[in-house]
Amino acid sequence: MSGLAINIKKSHLLSVGVPSHFVNEAVDLLGCSVMKTPFKYLGITVGGSTSLVKTLDETINKLKLRLSNWKLKTLSIRGRFTLIKYVLGSTPIYNMSLYKVPKTVLNAVESIRRSLFNGIQDVDKKISWIKWAKVLASKDHGGLGVSSFYA
Repeated sequence: MSGLAINIKKSHLLSVGVPSHFVNEAVDLLGCSVMKTPFKYLGITVGGSTSLVKTLDETINKLKLRLSNWKLKTLSIRGRFTLIKYVLGSTPIYNMSLYKVPKTVLNAVESIRRSLFNGIQDVDKKISWIKWAKVLASKDHGGLGVSSFYA
């Protein structure tokens, strides 16, 4: 034996479709507590009756927060490209793999990525020198090979 033990004080029991008196008996027997919904699991809100858009708003806010730490004005286009492809391309993937993502959320995430690529911060206006469709196109088709969240 490894000597590891379950910490009952940190354990919770979540019931789905079970009468509450059975859950209360199990909690009394085990000595743990009852878990209420909604709750966070691996950074994602699970359960409850909140809308999916509100749930995924956290993902969008995390992306915006992550970008607020970067000085976009000092990054070259290659630096912004790398940031989009490898950081912003993978950050929301886990959250999006759990839910069928609404089109409004996909549009918001793509808008953040497009603005970053063009060097636009907040409400700035700039000319886009490369079409976003060209950025998303595969390298075989003359694009830059950034993966799209719509696919």
